[in-house]
Amino acid sequence: GNGEALEAALALARQGSPDLLVILGDLLTYGCEPKRVLEQTAEALGAFPRVVLIEGNHDQVYLDRYNDQQGYYRSLPDWIRESIDWTAHRIDLKAFAEVFPWCAEFVDGPIYFSHANPFAYRDWTYLNTNEELYRACSVMAARGFRLGVFGHTHRRLRAESNAAGALVRHPTPLDELLSLPIASGHWIVNPGSVGQPRSSERRSTLAWIACDQEGNLLVEFKQIFYDVTRAIGAIRGADLSIATRDRLEGYLRR
Repeated sequence: GNGEALEAALALARQGSPDLLVILGDLLTYGCEPKRVLEQTAEALGAFPRVVLIEGNHDQVYLDRYNDQQGYYRSLPDWIRESIDWTAHRIDLKAFAEVFPWCAEFVDGPIYFSHANPFAYRDWTYLNTNEELYRACSVMAARGFRLGVFGHTHRRLRAESNAAGALVRHPTPLDELLSLPIASGHWIVNPGSVGQPRSSERRSTLAWIACDQEGNLLVEFKQIFYDVTRAIGAIRGADLSIATRDRLEGYLRR
């Protein structure tokens, strides 16, 4: 729901002329520019050579609503439900469900993409602990993947299940090309978040992924620069309860 951030992210992506753009889901809910975000996403579908749009849990709630289902929606906190209701009344649910090419997962060679984890469709388990990350690496290994790229936590991450069977978290510096020596184990990368970062420095980020001549995967975390005050202004101007506006705005304060 953060149109300012998404516009800046797509502009940054275009500068690198990627052959594939993967959007890891959660287009809406936490910001108050839903129509702008959907328009930008629709434009991106035609602006890049290949675009993959993966369903996240905050896409599920709108797809469910279109199909008259509310089980997952009822499990969410009141303030999130208020934001979902506000958003749902301002978008075309039919177009959201039927025009956008949603998918549950995507595979590109040794790389596996999904919104949250490699476990199962609409399993929204967070990959936060070493145990959860190691389990995810084990599932990827069983399925033949070397790298898993997931969002969901809104936090930048680079972790490895190495040849010794240990889970190791690595630093995630910005604007530094990092090599993932695939022969040494299995890796998980979280690009962070475009619209609502929850890492300690609250920086909006995306990830570039490439392959070198030796077959190693390269990843670079890039910061997205945009006018955060305008995104906050959109939230303050929404006819939501003060408590919900404060929660949404709080994620963007630095």
